[in-house]
Amino acid sequence: MTITNTDVLKVLPKLRLTQTAYDLLFTMSDLQETGGIVKASQRELGARIGASRNALQRAMGLLVDRGLVMEPQKYRTYELHPFITDYPDEAALQTAFADALARIAAGELLDIAPPEYDVQPPKKPVTPALQRVS
Repeated sequence: MTITNTDVLKVLPKLRLTQTAYDLLFTMSDLQETGGIVKASQRELGARIGASRNALQRAMGLLVDRGLVMEPQKYRTYELHPFITDYPDEAALQTAFADALARIAAGELLDIAPPEYDVQPPKKPVTPALQRVS
């Protein structure tokens, strides 16, 4: 059994992710090894979620921009943010969170955060339902 921080689930809707980004994040979460390491190429990840290369790159960019995934340091290796990584027990989770908070405070790690806009993007217009004319 692994332990995961469920508080991050409350933040996900505010991150304005695309469906492809959600699919990619959940796939990476399923594939993660100890410490949130995901060893897979973008081609493999794209095949798993049925996304084109361009769609996958945009989705990965969103995940990196929002702080959910760290920029890859090695070929075919991604790292999930410590706040969304699975841990073997509660003690490991607490230790990792304390370390992550210290790294965030030191500017070494991005916090998971919604996008900041100078101007709020427009909401999708609500189109009125068509009415049948008799």
